[in-house]
Amino acid sequence: DNADEEEKEEGDTEEDSPIGDTILCVSRHAGKTFRDIAINEPGFVRWVRNREPLRCSELQALLVWLDETDEGRVVSRESKGNEVFGYGQHRGKTFSQVAQRDPSYHKRYLAMQPDPGPVVDRYIAWLGDFL
Repeated sequence: DNADEEEKEEGDTEEDSPIGDTILCVSRHAGKTFRDIAINEPGFVRWVRNREPLRCSELQALLVWLDETDEGRVVSRESKGNEVFGYGQHRGKTFSQVAQRDPSYHKRYLAMQPDPGPVVDRYIAWLGDFL
């Protein structure tokens, strides 16, 4: 019955929707799922987030998935822990590694400088999700 189908579509929950399995068809990441991009391509996700306005509906859909679905928010938060420091005493280590091995790093760094820089800003923002 069409009424039942319409009700089901309107009542779909995020758990019913495989949006994370959506395959991107544009950019150098064409062929990858939203989930794969969120986990393995933090630089691309940052680029998409900082791009205004987004003219591509697929990239807009990626951002909606990252920001407005439970799965997207969790995957996005977890994948940010894989970002790597490119300088300083923790060069080459991921955010997750630094948080585990040097949990007071962000406090020492903030005390030394008024502006910690973009990578440490992202680290502190990521860490804030767990504090």
